[in-house]
Amino acid sequence: MKISNFCLFKYLYFPHFPHATLTYIPTTDVQEINDESNFTLISHEIISNYSYINIEYLASGAYGYIFKAKDIINGETVVIKIPKSEKDQISLHTEKDFLDNCDHPNIIKYNRELKINNKSCLVLPFYEDTLESVFLNDSLGDSDIRFILKQILDALKHLHSNGIIHNDIKMNNILLKDKRFVKIIDFGLSCRTNKPIKIFKNDGLDTLYSTYEYLSPELRRNMLYNEKSDMWSFGFTVKQLEQKNGWNPKYLKSIGFFDYNNFISCFLNDKAEHRISASTALMSSFFDFLYEFIYCFCPIEDYYFIKDDFIYTKKDDQLIITYYKSKIILHCSCSIKAKNFCYEKILQAKIKDSAFFYSNYSHNFQFGNHCNFMITFGSVNFLLCELDVFELENLRICFNFLTIGRIIY
Repeated sequence: MKISNFCLFKYLYFPHFPHATLTYIPTTDVQEINDESNFTLISHEIISNYSYINIEYLASGAYGYIFKAKDIINGETVVIKIPKSEKDQISLHTEKDFLDNCDHPNIIKYNRELKINNKSCLVLPFYEDTLESVFLNDSLGDSDIRFILKQILDALKHLHSNGIIHNDIKMNNILLKDKRFVKIIDFGLSCRTNKPIKIFKNDGLDTLYSTYEYLSPELRRNMLYNEKSDMWSFGFTVKQLEQKNGWNPKYLKSIGFFDYNNFISCFLNDKAEHRISASTALMSSFFDFLYEFIYCFCPIEDYYFIKDDFIYTKKDDQLIITYYKSKIILHCSCSIKAKNFCYEKILQAKIKDSAFFYSNYSHNFQFGNHCNFMITFGSVNFLLCELDVFELENLRICFNFLTIGRIIY
């Protein structure tokens, strides 16, 4: 593990209140919390009552402690999040409630709840990387960045459709598995759309704008806000990732530079209504490269074959994939059914974000070519962009079988 990665642990898994600073406390500090005997007692309680060994203190903040441990049952490395006070306990309970209502592959799941030192604690999977640590220490290519951003939007769309505002989207709160797959964490500041909370003690302070500029203007000013506040934070994240390439003269003259800047302009607007929603952002041409494996397959001759219990049928403007009782239908972009459905979805997006599409920023947004295909699961229709990256990968594998008279392995 890199030293800089270790330092970032102080930001992981904790709710970050703007009026409270998380501070890493060296193990040599004389404060009570960092007293070696205190850690020994906590470690002993964990080992004595639960199936964890190799207890290791990672960090401490104003709202709790983080310990790393190994589960002796399955060998998994985990993080144990332990609150400090009753106030921390309430925050952790709030976070648990939101996680209980968030079932999505790009949102963290906690393993279990424990009682340590008479306090409820959460056990979460251990991830070594955050988006920030990878951003600082590794090279992220353009395709990697867009792949990651797609997953963040997938998670935000899920949250917002369930009436949840995250309120703390930033690179430190985005874990990465294998430096590619996203897990959103830290729901300590989250709230319901119909019950917004005040984050800051004061409003209008200049320091808020320099320290917390990743948060929306309305949130920093203690004004009413909605899920569009998260979209500001998302846009700020895109801007940070894009600026890493800003030193490169070739990049500044490339199509990618204008592509990113147009995309960012859809989020970093002072007026919340002039920001697009997560569902609309997923429809952007910014993500077209993710769907390049799909093409108009109508000209290919109809066929039928079986491979590994999958039945592949190409008939007219449909590719039908059947697995036992499950069926997926991909409708070609040239089919009337797909055209009508996609037209309706684009119209819905324009109505949902009507203020944006009537603003001067709208010329920076373009619906992607991937919005021309339709997927049917059971009786429900979807756009390609409504699939998560794992479903999309399965579709890519299946689409590789779509050839004339042979299978592409």
